[in-house]
Amino acid sequence: GGMSLICKFRTAEGEATGPQLDVPVDTTPKELALILNKVLAADEPLPYSFYVNGEEVSTTIGAALGSASAEHVLDVTYVPQAVFRVKSVTRCTSTLAGHADAILHVTFSPDGKHLATASGDSTVRLWDLTTETPRFTLRGHKDWVLCTAWSPDGRMLATGGKDGTLFVWDAVRGKPAGPGLTGHRKWVTAVSWEPMHANPKCELLASCSKDLLVKVWNWRTGRCLHQLSGHTASVTCLRWGGQGLIYSGSQDRTVKVWVANQGIMARSLEGHGHWVNCLAVSTDHALRCGTFDHRGKDLSRGRGGVGALGPAELAAIDAAAASVEASRKRKGAPKSPSTPDADAEPDADAAPEPTELALPDEDALAARAAAAEARYQTLRAAGLPASAPVAEVDKDGGHGDELPDEILASCSDDFTTFLWRPASSKKPIARLQGHQRPINALAFSPDGRLLATASFDGSVRLWLAADGKFVCAFRGHVGPVYQLGWSGDSRLVVSGSRDSTMKVWEVATKKLKTDLPGHADEVFAVDWSPDGQRVASGGKDKMLKFWRA
Repeated sequence: GGMSLICKFRTAEGEATGPQLDVPVDTTPKELALILNKVLAADEPLPYSFYVNGEEVSTTIGAALGSASAEHVLDVTYVPQAVFRVKSVTRCTSTLAGHADAILHVTFSPDGKHLATASGDSTVRLWDLTTETPRFTLRGHKDWVLCTAWSPDGRMLATGGKDGTLFVWDAVRGKPAGPGLTGHRKWVTAVSWEPMHANPKCELLASCSKDLLVKVWNWRTGRCLHQLSGHTASVTCLRWGGQGLIYSGSQDRTVKVWVANQGIMARSLEGHGHWVNCLAVSTDHALRCGTFDHRGKDLSRGRGGVGALGPAELAAIDAAAASVEASRKRKGAPKSPSTPDADAEPDADAAPEPTELALPDEDALAARAAAAEARYQTLRAAGLPASAPVAEVDKDGGHGDELPDEILASCSDDFTTFLWRPASSKKPIARLQGHQRPINALAFSPDGRLLATASFDGSVRLWLAADGKFVCAFRGHVGPVYQLGWSGDSRLVVSGSRDSTMKVWEVATKKLKTDLPGHADEVFAVDWSPDGQRVASGGKDKMLKFWRA
């Protein structure tokens, strides 16, 4: 009937907001946002996305509803969008020589201050982002550097090599932070840090190898704490998740789930028919960025004007900061640390800093853990499928243990991706089919709502994270797609390919946004800085390129 619908706004958790409203079928998302901001009596209007029956309202509410009947009250789920917007990169601002062989990895630090590149020339290089110039060359590996990972506090970089060695570097000084971690007998294929909310000291990390083993290390002592054995072929990929579990994928076609602090296997995830190539966790963005917001500001030091955070997160961060100030006062310590900011670049002619990486005091560590925890829990809560029953909110307004378990995605040479919730089940949530060739990489959007997969079939595909529903395929590359990166606002995806180009895809229009030719050969590595300011890429032509809006 008629040209209007009776609608009711609901949060992602299913709580009703405001009265029932009579809304024309041709209402756009912008108009819905105006209405919602009025209902919420918002001081300043915030951007929202809207969903009807799990379908995003991209043009009008009627179009999203499609042929579904609307004789009852229509639930319109609203989700806050990132308040900051990332512009698509359009041009190459620097092309930097230096590596003597192919660049295999490029990774921005969580605070957006540094970029690390790892190469077949057995070196790792750190680059200064303000000037887009080289800063340090890290020497120690004797063969290809195959993997890199930044600690969530942005101070240390872990690197693993084809020679079986693992190093942790002090990124501020460009020197080894501790002893080399030796013990793997073959290639180190991946490395992953313990999340900040689990341990704000950033001391533990895990590595996996072609020697079938996963090892957990304390880099400060150089000791291997746990050796996780169970895989029967090369272990290719590794993620240390936010629920105290380590996930490892292998050429034995399984994903193993390990209890991190005990070093024992919790379960084995089976279903893939070929090698597992890559793993991603729905909370990856929070795990990667620790306490840093999208401007590289450290939230554990009081919040300033935080952008993309909800009220619950802000309250938790405020409480953490307040308790730190209070305990500092009790101890008669100065109100905030008088030491210079450890993240500041030392002046070339300043006195050298002490060589060991000193730990922050207990209060600062507690604030770090609380800020990281708030951020992690918010992202984990985003993992509810649109169709999920409404969670009962307990009396003090918290969710207790009712947060959905984080989602793990695994992709394989069998052309499929599986979604799992490994904390509670060894059965997959969904099997994602559609690619025609092996899938090499996958990544969840920073808001945890979408999963992007990159395949040797030349396409990038998007799926809904919560249930694996297919969203769209991005076609345009004429060769295998090797790697992906998301913009911090979850609106754009960048891909790098054997065809020597990178491409930026737009989620809203499901189309190519920008074509980025420029490399002379295959593009092996891409990353988008957490602050959205630039993309970095590297590959077979040995050149590092920076791209900006």
